[in-house]
Amino acid sequence: MNKKVLLMLLPVVLIVAAVFTVKDASVFAAYTFKAYDVREEHEPLRVENDDSVVGQRVHVNGEIIGFGFNMPTWNTNDSTATLGVYKWDTDFDTTLEHEPLFTKNFTCRDNAYNQVRFKDDPQPAGEYFFAIYNTSGPVGCYYIADNSVSKGFCYNNGLEQEWDLELTIIFNQKEKEPVLECKSADVYYKAVNPPKEYVIPADSLIYTHEVMPDTWVFTDGLGRTSLTYKDVGGPREDKTLALFYWTWHNSQRLALKPFNNTLFMEEHPEVKYDYYSPLWPTSNAGHFWNESVYGYYISTDEWVLRKHAELLADAGVDVVFTDNTNGTETWRECYQKVLSTWSQAMQDGVRTPKLSFMLPFSASDNARAQLQMLFTDVYKPQLHQELWFYWEGKPMLMAWPGKLRDTEALDRNIKTYFTFRNNEPSYLDTDSQNKLGHWGWLSMYPQAYYYANAEDKAKGIIEQVTVGVAQNHNYKTHTLSAMNGPYNAGRSYTLDESHLGEPNSKLYGYNLAEQFEYALSLDPKVIFVTGWNELTVGRYEEWGGVKNAFPDQFDDENSRDIEPSRGDLRDNYYYQLVNYVRRYKGVRPIPTPSDPVSIDLNGGSAQWQSVEPYFAAYIGNTGDRDALGYGRTEYKEFSGRNDIIGAQVARDNDFFYFRVECRDDITPYTDKLWMNLYIDSDQNNQGWESFDYILNKTAASDKTAVLERFTGNGYDSEKVADCEYVLDGHYLTVKVRKSDLGVSGDKYTVNFAWTDNVHDLDDTGENGVYSRFNGEILEFYVSGDVAPGGRFKYSYVVGEDPVIPGGNGSNKDNSSKALTALYIALPVVAAVLAVVAAVVVIKRRKAE
Repeated sequence: MNKKVLLMLLPVVLIVAAVFTVKDASVFAAYTFKAYDVREEHEPLRVENDDSVVGQRVHVNGEIIGFGFNMPTWNTNDSTATLGVYKWDTDFDTTLEHEPLFTKNFTCRDNAYNQVRFKDDPQPAGEYFFAIYNTSGPVGCYYIADNSVSKGFCYNNGLEQEWDLELTIIFNQKEKEPVLECKSADVYYKAVNPPKEYVIPADSLIYTHEVMPDTWVFTDGLGRTSLTYKDVGGPREDKTLALFYWTWHNSQRLALKPFNNTLFMEEHPEVKYDYYSPLWPTSNAGHFWNESVYGYYISTDEWVLRKHAELLADAGVDVVFTDNTNGTETWRECYQKVLSTWSQAMQDGVRTPKLSFMLPFSASDNARAQLQMLFTDVYKPQLHQELWFYWEGKPMLMAWPGKLRDTEALDRNIKTYFTFRNNEPSYLDTDSQNKLGHWGWLSMYPQAYYYANAEDKAKGIIEQVTVGVAQNHNYKTHTLSAMNGPYNAGRSYTLDESHLGEPNSKLYGYNLAEQFEYALSLDPKVIFVTGWNELTVGRYEEWGGVKNAFPDQFDDENSRDIEPSRGDLRDNYYYQLVNYVRRYKGVRPIPTPSDPVSIDLNGGSAQWQSVEPYFAAYIGNTGDRDALGYGRTEYKEFSGRNDIIGAQVARDNDFFYFRVECRDDITPYTDKLWMNLYIDSDQNNQGWESFDYILNKTAASDKTAVLERFTGNGYDSEKVADCEYVLDGHYLTVKVRKSDLGVSGDKYTVNFAWTDNVHDLDDTGENGVYSRFNGEILEFYVSGDVAPGGRFKYSYVVGEDPVIPGGNGSNKDNSSKALTALYIALPVVAAVLAVVAAVVVIKRRKAE
């Protein structure tokens, strides 16, 4: 063949070769299969920052060399996660007992596609579990509530769901049928019965080191004093105080910078309804009505959760219900941290509230999904069962179970496992008495009330009624309104509107008082109070007929939290709650002191064995804080030093002997802010925050401590006397002359509290030492140790005649004046509300 012919044939040969090369590439190239329906709308599913594992089980019908997920991180770019693939073995738990076949760690950008490749070690056809776990920061994946493409199952911490995650699987070559159907691994084919309600054992510190907060006394920042046994009578064991509690402050909120609405509105009231004002932040803002006394914390901050456990126990709260009313989010990482922290608090002697959940306000697919998740994660494995709330012999949820399917074993188990109460959304539920087995969460005055069943209704036994601090409700139009609306029912609102516009009316809790008085008059089995720590709110262009709307919270006046705050409200609402709970549930008598005895300061502990009472304090509450809050604000507190666990007082004709006990040996007297004793000897609310005297404000010597009298000018004080003391291991004993406290005769009351290392907020502990305290009593909640906590005081009452207890209707709150006439008008009011407004279905929105 000549050269000319060869040159003519060369292009043909090249073309043919190219054709066959392309054909081979199309047959053997890697193939990417999207195991979800790209046409369907997706929803984000968060993978919590604990031991959470979320993933997709798929039966692949060919050799695979990789996989990946589309992963949201909620506007952050520094979250981390691990992707791994496991060989499926029987069920979720068994599968995770094996090591993953391949893993890769990622720092995740928002909505990025993260991929694991293993082309050098391809895996054969079979069932696999593609997982996301070991997360840090907000991170998750998208899901579609349908599994028709993957033909497998999503597993959300063990809960099998017919969902497809946005999972991409990379095959070695294209398969005609990439995936095969998986068989359900649902393990709930057998009936699962709830365990019997947990009983606190006799050897628990709750009994052996019994702290008795219902016998403590206080004077709040408004001069209101505590109610005691003589005012409210003895304990009423058949009453339950429930509180709405928020755990939605999860680690996703770290990216949101805290924005204090109250402070902002003081500077810029003109932009209240101006959504487009450049003065408002436009992105990554967490709008707070004000700052909590614990800062802008998130709900995984164990240090804060321990503080909550004690505050709520001291107030007499029996159960908290967390807010799960939006979407399918249960805030798993947060409720698990609450459960573990409060469980430890119980071991330390704190009678913590029980915990339950309030789910979406209807029988919806979201409610069903949450029921399945909570049952799988909490109830079936009996996670911290000592903290479950029981009602009618079963664990109780505020939820609508109507979407559960009798055809599915898991759903059948859930139906029979719980006591359900359908949570009512309406603030104007005029038909509540006919809604048997329902509970409310918030209502306008006079509040709706609910019966458990027809028999109780016939007997007039009311099961539940709500009490609110404020409501996002327009009291002119009787419709739902944003909290910054012009006629919102804020903290100062009452039916007669008599306190609106009064100076400082927001401090007194008139709305709360009006509702609590009515609730007490109904005397239900359960009073449900809204709320504790919602704190944040989203901002919307319009909502509820209000421009620039803040639906659920806004500022000091228009907010509904009781947790102490750094703003003007301080801790006023907390002690208002305490007194109302005491009126509702009753209290024990203040312990009676034993007979007089003279104490030898060097005589040892034996002489104290017969001295009563022993004023116990919580053990184990001086741990350090090292946590991030909203906006990655750093919170550090390492002032816990001497863990005060109890105190005693003895007396003779001339002296008091104050003794304090700590968990470990007490540190030397040379320490700063060391072992202060605050004394209220006349109950006249003089001096500083109702205390008349302080010991050790001025540094002690090795043998004497300085007693000082508060002058009435803030935290200023003047020396009264030097007092002998002895430090002996765990114990400090101080001898104080009665006359130096202005005490004489045979009848008197001395109230007192011990503190150690309480310091100013701006004292950051340079070189590990705190050194300043100038008298801000809110720091009693935050730093060092205080016994008893906050404004509470132990009460040492000598010579009083036996008291005749009062009833729960006596000693009304000062905030409830002029309410009597309103009770007379209740039938008229109810009739008016029935005409003015139909039941309003409250479509609450979560703060984002």
